[in-house]
Parts: sequence; structure tokens; C-alpha cells
Amino acid sequence: MIALGGTAVLLQRYQELKQEHLQSKAIEIDPSVTGTRGENLPWFWTMNADLEAGNWMSEFLRVKFHRAKANVDRCTEEVELLKMEMQWTANFFQHHSDKWQQFAAEAEAKEDVGRACFAKKQAKTWGTLHKQVITSIHRFRLA
Repeated sequence: MIALGGTAVLLQRYQELKQEHLQSKAIEIDPSVTGTRGENLPWFWTMNADLEAGNWMSEFLRVKFHRAKANVDRCTEEVELLKMEMQWTANFFQHHSDKWQQFAAEAEAKEDVGRACFAKKQAKTWGTLHKQVITSIHRFRLA
């Protein structure tokens, strides 16, 4: 259009085709984030998009939207699962710490110093792991 000497209206509608317009990206961008709503889609894909007409372009945009939404939903679900797994890990470590504390108490009642010492060491190890997980949960605001 530039070489043909098109009018300003035509040049505004039919922009110069650049190399980055011809590249496709494998990742989808969250459409709810400001400024990223057509970032994967070059200008020439949306120049005649009429969502009310029911044409193939509106179907293309609909599919694109639903793919992006599915991607966001998967990420949201993954975050929820990771939060639960972190809490399960903390509960697991706390359970083992409590179990070894109980073993230590039983060994002390039987005056078995060696087993009591080992059980206390294990209880402390599991307790330390529990505290580290809890600290990480709070540091990354996963609680």
C-alpha cells in the first residue's frame, strides 16, 4: 500500500506488515490482564472481525478466548493443588514429630536411655522440617 501511494485511511487500515506479525507464540496470555488482550494475534487477523455476524473470524476469536480461559483455569487449579500439597506436607512432618515424641515418652517410661535419645532426635528432625515448611508457606503467602 505504501508503494502504491495509498491514502491515509487505507494506510491506517492496512498497516505495514512486519516480521513479528508473522511469528506465532506457543503460550497463551491471560486476556483479563490489561494490555495483553490480542498480543498473540497480529493486526490483520482482527481488522474485519464482526462478532455479531457469526462468521469464521468470530469463531476463531471464540476458540482463542476459550483456550486462554482453559489455560488460566488450569493454572488456578495448579496453584490450589500446590497450596494443599504444602499443607499436607506440613501435616505429614507434624505427624511424624508427634509419633517420635510419643516413642521418646514410652522409652523414658521404660528407662531406655538409648531409644529415648534416638526418638527425641527423630522428633526434633521432623519438627524442624515442619517448621521449615510452615515458614515457606507464610513466606510465599500460600496459607
